Amino acid sequence: MVIPGGVDGHCHVAQVTGRFRTLDDYRTTSTAALWGGTTTIIDFGIPRDAQESPLDAVLNKKRLAAESRCDVALHGSVVSWDETVPWQLEQLAAEGVRSVKMYTTNRGSTMADGDTILKVMREMVRLDGLTYIHAEHDPIIADCTEQHAADGRIGIDHLHSTRPELAEEISVKETLAMAEYTGAPVYFVHQSTPARWIWSPRPAGAARWPTPRRVRTT
Repeated sequence: MVIPGGVDGHCHVAQVTGRFRTLDDYRTTSTAALWGGTTTIIDFGIPRDAQESPLDAVLNKKRLAAESRCDVALHGSVVSWDETVPWQLEQLAAEGVRSVKMYTTNRGSTMADGDTILKVMREMVRLDGLTYIHAEHDPIIADCTEQHAADGRIGIDHLHSTRPELAEEISVKETLAMAEYTGAPVYFVHQSTPARWIWSPRPAGAARWPTPRRVRTT
């Protein structure tokens, strides 16, 4: 019996977010993937800071991926908008990268504002691409995190309670409104909130898909 290799469509390898960096690299990640029967991983080229462009972020990840022992594909990411972004997205599409992720939280590092998200959605429609969204309302997340820190609840066992469902609900609904307005298909990553917010109602021209997330520790 021959079983096809798996594809992991959402990986963060050697990820730099602000002052933090994950401890893995493509060699260790791909080795672990192959042991589990996964033969393709799809990582994200996310700008590390304001100096790294979306295109450079993807090209840098492609260089790092040379040491991978399994197949690697990439999603792009946009943090801020400028007049070069449409051209950069065209170049990414030419490289085979037609999905672009944006965060509605993580201010000061990976967060994209509403104007950026809307403009990128328009470009994704033009390029026949897909918009990925990490949907959480940043002011609620920031305030909730500050309240937990003030109360001394800073352990990993409190992480889930700093991410209230209300924060996702607000961000998902706002994103869906922009998707309907632009006609852009949108893919919500690691959702933990009810899928009915995404699937119903479904206006014409506004395709959307959720992926599940479970954040609980014991």
